[in-house]
Amino acid sequence: MTRETARRLVLATGHFFLVVVVAVLFNFLVEVSIPHGTPNRFPMTYLLELYVKGIIDPRAQRVIAAALPWTLALLIPATLIAFAIGTLVGAYLGRRGNAGRTTSLVLPIIVLASIPAFLIGMCLTSVFAVTLHWLPGAAAFTPSLLFDQDRLGTLGDLGIHAILPMCTIALAGIGLFAVAMRGTVTMQVADDHTVFAESLGLSSRTLFWSHLVRPSLLPQVTGLGLALALLVTGSILVEANFNYPGLGYILYRAIIGDDLVMMRSVTFVLIVGLAFTLAVVEFLYPWIDPRVRTTETR
Repeated sequence: MTRETARRLVLATGHFFLVVVVAVLFNFLVEVSIPHGTPNRFPMTYLLELYVKGIIDPRAQRVIAAALPWTLALLIPATLIAFAIGTLVGAYLGRRGNAGRTTSLVLPIIVLASIPAFLIGMCLTSVFAVTLHWLPGAAAFTPSLLFDQDRLGTLGDLGIHAILPMCTIALAGIGLFAVAMRGTVTMQVADDHTVFAESLGLSSRTLFWSHLVRPSLLPQVTGLGLALALLVTGSILVEANFNYPGLGYILYRAIIGDDLVMMRSVTFVLIVGLAFTLAVVEFLYPWIDPRVRTTETR
């Protein structure tokens, strides 16, 4: 491990713990500031101790441990698909500008980016589950499924049930990433390095990937960490809509049942996950774009 890599790792780790601590304290202060029917006579340190004990509650840990794999299996592929497709579509639209048929493609992307994920899920369910009967509209697996006897059939059943919620999250993210990438590439097209590279007679493929897409990846990857928060928030209602047994569905049931301990625990896991994603993105910055690498003092 080089000195620069170690420095970036320490910096990303410090930012991770800082984000977690600040977010937990902010949630705690918001909770204790809510007015109650009776005045609060307990000291703040005692309330903070109760809050931390609620986060590490054994019952909540067991429920979260069972729900977390479902959320990861749904959210990670959907986010990567949305990032890849949205980045490519946005780069193409930004490269083409307002020429030809590109203008007619911009409006659907903007509309898609403005529609909440749960509305997209309701539309997909209405079309593919209710009207066409092509896909299941709820649950993560068939109730009569035998997990231990037919592994291939189990994977197929889980995949079929995950298509609609995964497509819902992916479609909601494609619009966000496409709009962001289009704006970044549009600015890169007019930059001096792009004009100079084009004057050298480079091929369109080299110009597109090396001088437009790669310089635009840094803000796009930054947006990945920020958009993940929106996708996670949207996945809560998506999982509730599809009765998918992930963290979003657990949080939805906790809110309905007024289970404060479960809400604290799930919120804490979401905070840790988002902080970890931002830390990983920050650590990978130098490999995405060498311009952010720090040089040693001469």
